[in-house]
Amino acid sequence: MFFHHFFLNAGIYTDQKFLTDNFLRFPEVTEHMAWAARCCVGLFAFLSGYGLYHLFRNKSSFGECFRVSLIRILKLYGSLLLVILAGVVLVRFLLGEPVYWSALPKNLLAYDPSWNGSWWYVLEYVWMLLLAPVLWYLLQGSRGKGMKAAVIAVLLVVWAWIAGIIPVSGTVTSFVQEHVHLVFLYIFAEGYAAAALQDYGASLDEKWDAVAKKGRPAVPMGAEKVVRLVLRFLFGVLLIAVAVILRYVSTREAGYAKIDVIVVPMLCWGFSIVFRYLGFLEKLLGFFGKHSLYMWLTQVLIFERTVFAIRWAGGPVVFYLAEVCMALCTAYILETIARIPGLFLRNLKKEENKKIS
Repeated sequence: MFFHHFFLNAGIYTDQKFLTDNFLRFPEVTEHMAWAARCCVGLFAFLSGYGLYHLFRNKSSFGECFRVSLIRILKLYGSLLLVILAGVVLVRFLLGEPVYWSALPKNLLAYDPSWNGSWWYVLEYVWMLLLAPVLWYLLQGSRGKGMKAAVIAVLLVVWAWIAGIIPVSGTVTSFVQEHVHLVFLYIFAEGYAAAALQDYGASLDEKWDAVAKKGRPAVPMGAEKVVRLVLRFLFGVLLIAVAVILRYVSTREAGYAKIDVIVVPMLCWGFSIVFRYLGFLEKLLGFFGKHSLYMWLTQVLIFERTVFAIRWAGGPVVFYLAEVCMALCTAYILETIARIPGLFLRNLKKEENKKIS
């Protein structure tokens, strides 16, 4: 995500302002890599679908799932509001810059963000959260097949409308077609389905263990076990390499994402295998993933303020790492602020319980 946003235009980095060593010696290749790095959007979508399956797994009704989605939507917009107040309004006030309040609605609702272009994904994630209860109903709901068939039919009609297959014009149609990126909804659904299939496979394993413990193949031992472990690791590395190469060679523009329907599941599958052997890497990336929400919402704001304000004494790699560290620190501060209302409400509840006791 950071590499994608920072190096889409390598031409802004010149020897007059920066030390353009390392990968910036080849600006065309750097830009191409940044274009290919847009698969980060697909990765967010896939993992969101995977995570929401597990969030909804034990829910008992469509209404319960929908309520959870609405709460998450409100929290998402609350996080964006906090970033706008702290990262845009407060900063511009301290620097004596004007704040154009007329631009607040389109930025807060993320349908036409001008303060941070990467906020467009906020609205896309809202569509995913609204789609998630429907996926729960289709894959886990207990209603009859006829009702599910009707839901599928409605989804197909909506898809045809958004895709422009059904010739309907108007303001609403234009807005939806402009602000719904179907490719990321496909990838989101892939992530949800992948989690469901994985869960189903695990349940089959449990049933198989209960029915035919003695009939299962023997567990490999010794050299055979080592060979299998090595081959499995190499298979994971191969999946990652093929996905990266495929994404790079197929990318011809910065906004390209169609190939991610194939590439992103391959990447996730490959990394899930590799992480079994490189636990430290899983913990490291998991740490950044834990703080990724506010890092995503703030990193462009930080980049725009610092890219020409500080000297790249260590070259682009040092600058890149410094940007990541600043975004991480900012994310930690905003997360702490965001927890204050919850802590306040919990303390009030404790006090109220004490009075009742």
